[in-house]
Amino acid sequence: MIGELGLPDDQRSSPEVEARRLAGCRDCEYLSGYGTCLMCGCLVRVRAVHAAARCPHPIQGRWQAGG
Repeated sequence: MIGELGLPDDQRSSPEVEARRLAGCRDCEYLSGYGTCLMCGCLVRVRAVHAAARCPHPIQGRWQAGG
């Protein structure tokens, strides 16, 4: 979705996982109108691509296990 970030394939989320993660962020109260996570300052479209990334939501991560 976001294009190449120079990540090896084994460090990238699949397109399905990336889409699921972004959907979880869409309704989050910590998502700014510019696509930045207000909890950690990342661009969520970039963070969602990294396979090892986790949602930083303080109570409960917005991303389900495995995605």
